[in-house]
Amino acid sequence: VVSIEPAIINKETPHDAETDIGTLTVVSEGNDEIRDVKLITVGEQLFQNCPECELTIYPTEFGLMPAGTSQTVSIKIKVPAGQAPGNYWTVIRANTSNAGYADSLLNLTVPLNASWIVEPKDLGTKILPPNTRGNLTLINVTNIGNVKISFTVLYGGNFSTYVKVYPEGSPETKSFDLEKLMSRTIVVNYSIPETAPQGIYDLYINIRNNTLAYPGEVTIKGIINLTDIPPTIEEISIV
Repeated sequence: VVSIEPAIINKETPHDAETDIGTLTVVSEGNDEIRDVKLITVGEQLFQNCPECELTIYPTEFGLMPAGTSQTVSIKIKVPAGQAPGNYWTVIRANTSNAGYADSLLNLTVPLNASWIVEPKDLGTKILPPNTRGNLTLINVTNIGNVKISFTVLYGGNFSTYVKVYPEGSPETKSFDLEKLMSRTIVVNYSIPETAPQGIYDLYINIRNNTLAYPGEVTIKGIINLTDIPPTIEEISIV
């Protein structure tokens, strides 16, 4: 007689991570040996819906197990980045050549992950002269979760009069969607008139998600020193 314990394993397995699921115990619980013991998976829901999931069972073969003995099996799974949240399952079967088989249901849950990151996190201090224009910085927003996230870009501070902030490719809107594992660039351009008063200005760029993502928002700060800087003289010739 062959048995496998426990009969059901429930485990949360986050995306973009390898999770130690635990152990199974295969038992020869009759009064005679069991032969050609081998661990296999049946029921392909896990592998059909998560084809890049890597399930590791070790060891998978025991050969002969005398009556009254047991063997422990360790199980791990590597879930790829971006795997959609949901429930995934397969059956781990202990097959034998003389005592039939025993099954254990492996029930895995990939939790929702709506995380995102922003680079750079700070603009620092920049020196800009009046009567100039150009690109102040590029901000990269990356969805590192497993669901689509929506964002809105807002900005303020007393230097905001001289800037235009927008997602790359969408200068007429301040909102954009970001699919899982995708990135988007936010463009920050400036145009300073000749009559702008010189002094120290501040700029705040707020990136806010419109879904239940984490973090709820990120604010990037910068200090602008608006001053008439000396020119850079190149290719000097002295005669």
